[in-house]
Amino acid sequence: MIVKENFFYVESNRLTQFTDALVQYASEYETIAIHQTGPNKTYLTSLTLTTATNHAFTIMVKSRSGSPDQLAATPYKSSVIDYWKFDTTDALAQGTQWIYAVTGMKIPVIDEEGTGSLHLGLVNESSQTKAALGTTSPAGTGIQFGYIHLRAGLISEA
Repeated sequence: MIVKENFFYVESNRLTQFTDALVQYASEYETIAIHQTGPNKTYLTSLTLTTATNHAFTIMVKSRSGSPDQLAATPYKSSVIDYWKFDTTDALAQGTQWIYAVTGMKIPVIDEEGTGSLHLGLVNESSQTKAALGTTSPAGTGIQFGYIHLRAGLISEA
């Protein structure tokens, strides 16, 4: 049974995670500690992505760290559980940032490595390169281009 008291968030660190420059279709993979242990099933229910630039992104939910094709010798077995695509038109301009959000999901969190972590991948679907963290903004706004902050809403069964 799922109860609202079992809902919680985990977040990426915008200074250390998803900081690479990404050309079109390039990807970066990160592991985010869940800080919750036990045998209960956990589900991803929402994603909020805050970025310095408006791009089209795909967020991949995976069962282990690393790129999706790193599972043993079988090339057809993938670590991708599910994914969500954000188009540039899905973003809400908020000052000097772009916010993308989706709710109402129920994607199982599977951690084949047993680390108590959420494994996520970010794919740049835009023809424009996502800048690396720290790239100076061309408009002189003082913000650092290239940052990504991802907040994932999770819920566990009691």
